[in-house]
Amino acid sequence: MTDGARPHPAFAILVVTSVSAFVRSLVMGAVKIEPATLPLLLESIRLIAGIFAGLCVAGVFVSLARDAQARLRPPESQRAGKWDDSLAEGRSECGFTGHVRTAISGASNP
Repeated sequence: MTDGARPHPAFAILVVTSVSAFVRSLVMGAVKIEPATLPLLLESIRLIAGIFAGLCVAGVFVSLARDAQARLRPPESQRAGKWDDSLAEGRSECGFTGHVRTAISGASNP
């Protein structure tokens, strides 16, 4: 998944459900959920919430680090020595002009 593809949402649901069931079985064991076992259920819910809160915080920092790294990296066209004068002029490789640059400078389309 290094090409920017995201996993299917069903995969995330599978992971959350599996981790939740695993943690609940570790904390509660093989007991029925009854009024007598509610303290164990609440303990497992708190533990599950803590685990996923920690994963969310870690994900925020990983995302920030990835964005900072992407800002430091030169554009793909400059990395492999593929600099093209048409890109510098605001035209893409397919020949469209840079509409924003044209609108700001007031120049006509080439």
